[in-house]
Amino acid sequence: MRQAKAQELTDRMKFFLFTLLFLSLVACGNHQKLNAYSGYVKEISNSDSTINELAAVSDSEELNGRLNARFQSISVNKELYSKNPEERVQEKSELFDECLAFFDSCSYVPEGYSFAINKQFLNLKYQYNAFGSNDLFYKHAVINLATGRKLVYLNMFTDPNQVLERFNAKYVKENEDYLASFANTDLSENEQEEYDVIRNHLDSRVPFQLHELNNCELFFDAKKRRFTEIRFHYNGSSGVYKSILTEAYISLTLKEFKDLLAEDFKDQMGKL
Repeated sequence: MRQAKAQELTDRMKFFLFTLLFLSLVACGNHQKLNAYSGYVKEISNSDSTINELAAVSDSEELNGRLNARFQSISVNKELYSKNPEERVQEKSELFDECLAFFDSCSYVPEGYSFAINKQFLNLKYQYNAFGSNDLFYKHAVINLATGRKLVYLNMFTDPNQVLERFNAKYVKENEDYLASFANTDLSENEQEEYDVIRNHLDSRVPFQLHELNNCELFFDAKKRRFTEIRFHYNGSSGVYKSILTEAYISLTLKEFKDLLAEDFKDQMGKL
């Protein structure tokens, strides 16, 4: 009986990891590779493609070191010691196998990377979950491939506090508008629960903080061939209720706060 349960657990873990990989591959399949920068990064996977890592492959070893450091810094698996992407995949494979054998003492967090490149910017999406859980959490980052540096609010905006104020206001408004859609209707038990959870969340939430502006992506409009908005992601932060408010973002068009964009940042993006 114990052996059968162990096998069942192993099968479930494998199924979940394959599902995680599928989501990553779908995201990776939507890359828009517009120029030479698309040759700066590649994905490295283990033999059955259930574990991946990103590796910088430009002609500059110095730039590759900076880019790999950015990719690896977002990982929640701090027990990975190697800085070499191939070795990190091997480390993660070994930790994953150990978790299957010794579930109660598992310290590895299943994770997956996907990315999209437009002009000189790489939008990095990192997803992770507790071993054995199907609740996914996400981190986002925008990396300048020319410099290997991550974009942060201090070099993106002239007045980050105004951007943060708009982010918080739009987040609250979207959720209040959603709750208003429940008005004058007979709610089912599940709908009432959803309403109460979101209502309580809005009444007690801690507003987003400045550092959370870094959890963003630049949206590139392929038809207009230019960046048109910044999406600030909030899943997994500020006490968002995971089971109801799944991964989401607040989108602000660049024209909405063009006056708050740092000149150097505008120059990097090109025509708005």
